[in-house]
Amino acid sequence: MTKDRKFYLFFFFRRNILFAYALLIFLPVFFSCRHGFPDSPDYATAISGIALNASGTPEDMGMTTLDIFIFNDDALRRLDSYQRTEADMKDIIPAASRTGKKILVVVANSGKDAAEWRAVNSADALFKTMSSFADESPGRPVMCGSSRIDMGQDKECTVDMAPLLSEIRLNSIRCDFSGKPYADECLTDVRAYLINVNAEVPLFGDTDFKPTEIINASGLSSGDMERIRHPEMLLDSIGPRVGNTRIYPDICLYCYPNSSREESIGSPFTRLVIEGKISGNTFYYPININKAPGLHGGDGTGVGRNCRYVFDVTVTQSGTENPDIPADPSMIAVNMTVEPWENADEDIIDF
Repeated sequence: MTKDRKFYLFFFFRRNILFAYALLIFLPVFFSCRHGFPDSPDYATAISGIALNASGTPEDMGMTTLDIFIFNDDALRRLDSYQRTEADMKDIIPAASRTGKKILVVVANSGKDAAEWRAVNSADALFKTMSSFADESPGRPVMCGSSRIDMGQDKECTVDMAPLLSEIRLNSIRCDFSGKPYADECLTDVRAYLINVNAEVPLFGDTDFKPTEIINASGLSSGDMERIRHPEMLLDSIGPRVGNTRIYPDICLYCYPNSSREESIGSPFTRLVIEGKISGNTFYYPININKAPGLHGGDGTGVGRNCRYVFDVTVTQSGTENPDIPADPSMIAVNMTVEPWENADEDIIDF
């Protein structure tokens, strides 16, 4: 037997041993989702690698819980396979299903038990699944993404992962009380928080996020803050005092998208509230987030998904007496910029 022939046989057996080993790992996953594969060569299994592209997320997230769904890419979009794994998002992650054209969907840090996904038997069912803000973590945000793949042909695919959260950043703040009776005063006991926050959104929503439940409705709610895993996402202290010199607290708060077009009792705008005292009296400076078209770089659509809203604020006089009444321009000068966290072109699957 020639040397080349020996090498070919070694490679052949080695490759097939690895493939068989992989099937032993993944087949239990398949049978937990389906009643097994029909006895037909048309239903051969295939293994592919997933590369996750996740920007705008913590770099030190480490091991992450991933739920991987593979649906048939046809009219019904039925579930073909499901697996849950703990993996580093920087690694190439193996996924397995039957061969053919598929829709591959990945959800990271869902906060759900594997049993909670049992009702997901199609892409449409997954599309309707909601994510709860109360279960979110800024260090391990819920993220999801999708891609089309031809299992058995494509050895690897890239899935662009995007968080549901958006970041509200107070970059800088100062006071300018020139010409006021309290011109020499500072704003004291200063803090920033978010109110009228959307409590849940669909995992794969992209636009038109209308609140169905509100967190911190019209003001801080101790009950709401207690049921959130990470209340620091909605509240932070700026400092004991803010004077004429601009300071840079670089406070980062987080919320779900809220694209209410018109404000109502059931669909209020999400607001960034700066609270402080002047001469011992408490005042509020509520700012509607991105609801003034053309103002400070905003487009008037409200809070979108996976965006960063950066605020530089100058407080110019006493504010409102209610955290849910927006401050007018005579009270506060605001410069806002919108920065998308995700700059990569996403392969968006239309469910």
